[in-house]
This record gives sequence, C-alpha cells and structure tokens, in this order.
Amino acid sequence: MGNPDTKLQTLSNGVRCVSTYVPNSSLIKIQVGVCIGSNHEENGEEGLAHFFEHMCFKGTEMFKTPQALISHMENNGIIANAYTSLEATTYYLEGLVEKKEIIFSTSADILLNSTFPEEEVKKEAQVVIQELKMYEDEPSSYIGQKVLEEIFADTPLRHPIGKKEVIETMTREKFLNFYKKHYHAGNIICSVSGGLSHDESFALCEKHFSILSKTLTTPLPTIFPMVPKKKFVTKQRTDIQQDVIDISMRAYGDADDRRYALTVATHILGGGMSARLFSEIRENLAACYSIKSDFDPFSHFGIFGITTQIDPSKRHLVLNTIALIISELKKNGPTQEELDRVTTQLVSRFIRRSELSTVYANSNFISLVKNIPIISPEEYITHISKVTAIQVQEVLHDVVKGEYIVLGICSPDIVTEEVGNALYTL
Repeated sequence: MGNPDTKLQTLSNGVRCVSTYVPNSSLIKIQVGVCIGSNHEENGEEGLAHFFEHMCFKGTEMFKTPQALISHMENNGIIANAYTSLEATTYYLEGLVEKKEIIFSTSADILLNSTFPEEEVKKEAQVVIQELKMYEDEPSSYIGQKVLEEIFADTPLRHPIGKKEVIETMTREKFLNFYKKHYHAGNIICSVSGGLSHDESFALCEKHFSILSKTLTTPLPTIFPMVPKKKFVTKQRTDIQQDVIDISMRAYGDADDRRYALTVATHILGGGMSARLFSEIRENLAACYSIKSDFDPFSHFGIFGITTQIDPSKRHLVLNTIALIISELKKNGPTQEELDRVTTQLVSRFIRRSELSTVYANSNFISLVKNIPIISPEEYITHISKVTAIQVQEVLHDVVKGEYIVLGICSPDIVTEEVGNALYTL
C-alpha cells in the first residue's frame, strides 16, 4: 500500500498542525486538543483534565447551552466526541467536506471559548462521580484500576478519572485557572485528515487558531513506573461468579524501538484465537471464555498486561499455566510459524485501519503529543516484519519479571497473595 500524504506546519504562535490528505474522501475529521493529561495534575487536581473534557461541551461563547451546541452539530451532520488520556485531552469532530468551515469554527469554539457555567460544573460533577461509581461497580475496571494504582504509586497517574473528594469540590474558578495554566498555543495540536487539501487545512487552522498568543510547550513529565511496593491486590465480591484477573507490569514507551518486538510478543501470547494463552487456557483447560494480552505504550513508558475471567476452582491451575507459558516463550522463543502468523495479522489489521480516511487524525495527534515521528504504514510494516525470535525472547526477559508484576483478582472468594507465587518468580 502507499503512504498517506501527510504534512506538518507550525503556526506563528506555536500551534502545531498536521494534515493527511486522502483524495476522493467525502469526509474530514479534525482533532484538536492539548498535551495535557492526568500526568500534569498536581495534588488537589486529580481528575481535572478528564473533568475539563466533559465541560467543553457544556456551553461556549457561540452556543450558550449544551443543547444549543449539540443541536448545531447534529443539524450539520457532525459527529463529535472527546477523550482524556494520561498524556493529552482531545476533542474531535467529523463530518462532510462541504461542512469544513462549520467543523473548524465549532472545534475552535469548543476548545478556546468554553464558558464553564457554574451550574453546569455542579451538575457535571455528579455525572463524573457516577462514572467513577460505574467503574468501581464493574469488576474488571475496578481491579484494573487498583493494579495501575500500584504500578503508578506516588505519581499523578494513580487517579486518571479523578478522586471523588476533588470532583465534589470542583468550581468554575478551578477550571479557569487550569485553562490559563495549560490551554495555550504551545500546548495545542490541530490534526486534520480526510478529503481536505493541505492548503485548505492549514488555512483553516490559521484562521481559527492563530488568535492565541505565542507560548512555549509545557514539558511532558517524565514519569516512569517504579518497582511496585505491593504486588497483589484483591477484592471479594460475593455478587460475581468468576475470578476477574489482571496481571500488569511496566513496559516500553513509544520512543523505544523495542516496542515492535513487544507488540509481536504480546500477540503471540494473547492476540488471537491461535495465541498460546487462548489455545491452552480456553481451548484445552476450558477455564475461561476469553483471555488476552495487551501492550499500551505511552511516551516514556508503557503497560503490558494479561486479563481474563475464569472459573474460581481453576484459579491456581490458570495462574500457574500462564506463568509456565511465559517461561517457555522466554526460554525457547516463538516458532517461525508463530512469527509469520502474527506478523501477517498485525500488518493486516494495520492496513484495514489505515484505509479509513479519518483514522489519521487521531494517530497523527498522538504522535505529536508524544514528540515522536509520524510512522507511515510502510514503515510500520517494515519494523514489524524485521522482528526476530531472539528479539521476542529479549523483550520478554526484560519486561516480564516477577519484581515488576502486579496481580489483581476480584473474586467471589477470599484470595491470598500466595496464589501468584509462580508469577512472582518469573
């Protein structure tokens, strides 16, 4: 496949813009945001970046109420959403090319002119608290968060959605202070993809985002997960029937080229129905419905993990089997057949995703947040295809170590730490 037509431009005030032009596409997507996420929050601000994202749809200078803003977008066929990560907060609008002016002006209004009405702050605080409760009530989300709290102990990343006591005391003044501190030109990225030429994209970026004063970029905090002080977290829930298991540890960031080998290793272990974990624990032991491994890279660090929900009577068997499968892959490496299969799977998934004209807005945005080069499909395929069996062994030896592992189990039973002994000795 060919590489997408992508260009970068920085406005005179420091706003970074990126455009991917996809000829013949009738859609465009603009993704605007700031390089500010949970890792920039100070004590007493836990959850403010995430809460801020909620509030940017609650009224702007052009649209005084949430209903007016939503009606305006839906009347013009615009799909809008937002998300907050550990490193960024972003808002995206997608619609027809013919609505380009409306899409750009609305995105700028949301990002730059949100009014944060006091009454909406109070109402939305209750919504965020309900979101917190939703995750607490859902066993996999709850135990996953508790595991991450141990991996990111003593850092702002322990509470990415927020702390209830902070959310309850949120005020409009706190929002305005956070906005003044972080929402300035040097931190803003405008990413566009779809059927809009580079000249048109950059002209619209200049029109709507050059009004900001020139400022420098806020440095991305260099936060590295430490050796966890606590290796086991558990919660008894008598209202569930399965053990919900999360095994996570620190891994590589996107600036580390070893991420490609770890991506391959992740898929060999738990990336599909022919993966080692799925074949043994579901197909042979019939202990679960699904089991998977994931690798989520950020700028300076990443998280590697294995998650599943199992029959509690097979708890020891499953955890010991996971440890054995990892040990065997570390010792002997993958077969050439496994390498070929996983490489083909990863390339196929990447190409399918890349054929969506609007997908580049998000991937380009993330690359600029992380200050890493934008990787073309051909470059990605080259990196993945060069991964060797020895490299897979090396990254597993480096990442999957007992000293870094945190095991979380939400269970109908009382579970003790000894259940993870086979994992802690990896």
